[in-house]
Amino acid sequence: MHTPLPRTDDPSLVIEVVEPEDAQDVLEFSDWTAAGLALSPSRLRAVSRDRRRHTRWAVARRGARVVGLLGMYRWTSATAGDPSWDPRVVAPSLWGSSPDDARRWCHVGGCVDLLSGVTLSAADEPARREAVGRRLVRAAFDACLDEGLEPVSLYLRPGDFELFRHALGPAAVFAPLSANAIIDVAGGSVDEYVATLDKKRRYRIRQEGARLDALGLRADRADPLGVLGEAAPLIALVKARHDVADHPALIELRLREWAAGDADEFRALVVRDGRGRMAGVSFVARRGRRVELYEIGLADEPEERHLVYTELLVHAPLRYAVDHGCSVLDLGMDAPRPKTLRGARLEQVWALGVR
Repeated sequence: MHTPLPRTDDPSLVIEVVEPEDAQDVLEFSDWTAAGLALSPSRLRAVSRDRRRHTRWAVARRGARVVGLLGMYRWTSATAGDPSWDPRVVAPSLWGSSPDDARRWCHVGGCVDLLSGVTLSAADEPARREAVGRRLVRAAFDACLDEGLEPVSLYLRPGDFELFRHALGPAAVFAPLSANAIIDVAGGSVDEYVATLDKKRRYRIRQEGARLDALGLRADRADPLGVLGEAAPLIALVKARHDVADHPALIELRLREWAAGDADEFRALVVRDGRGRMAGVSFVARRGRRVELYEIGLADEPEERHLVYTELLVHAPLRYAVDHGCSVLDLGMDAPRPKTLRGARLEQVWALGVR
């Protein structure tokens, strides 16, 4: 038996749970804010076209204006198409003994890019925005429970975790997952940022920078669509080293979808060897004063492979963020140690459901 969810009142809002084709106006939702670009309206629209999942949206409107959006996703087959989105695998302390049928789950808030959350209007003041978010979470979880589905939200960042938890009250159950690495970009140059770090980290970054310059291994910036054919196999190699099966064609498809999203700019960061071959690549997206690192790929045997890796993982994204006056560099959840050794802080990522 599920604990009843708490009730909230906000008569100025209209909340509907709809099929994507019945909410075409979400594409006009341009003043949005969210935990990441995976939650942008255009990305949510693209994800809704994936027939492996049935997608619905909880949409909040104030008058004729969309002020909030929350995705709801259910696998159409009994086996989850991606183990990183299988609650039994990701959070066994909560769902390890649950039946092995992916169709029983409803993923509230996200199903791609290891991110869930709610998309809200940046024009609203924070308190009003939070009220909209709580109403959306309540509406989505209620809809799932009414249909006999098990609502889960995986990979919630701290702000969304608190919003979801407070929206659901004592019915909420949750568990920590991984941690996300963030660099708070201080100062107007890389040198000014490095000066804020402790002695060991300053030395590490300066030493690596000198070696990168001496060996000519600094990354150049390129149009992502112009390098996909070279980049996708290298990304697949990195995933294979971590026992993750992925195909270059699928990686290229994801990158094209990513590069069509709601960012101010998308760039590829490319390191080439002395013969012009791609030794490594990573991808960044910028919106406002925030930069997100997306994928990283490395050739099997580039010279100074570890140095190329740190250039693409931290150094080149950091230079890009500084050059564009950004204050936050989101480096994602993989490989936390090399990121923290170069100044990143870690924020907890959460799984959440109801009992």
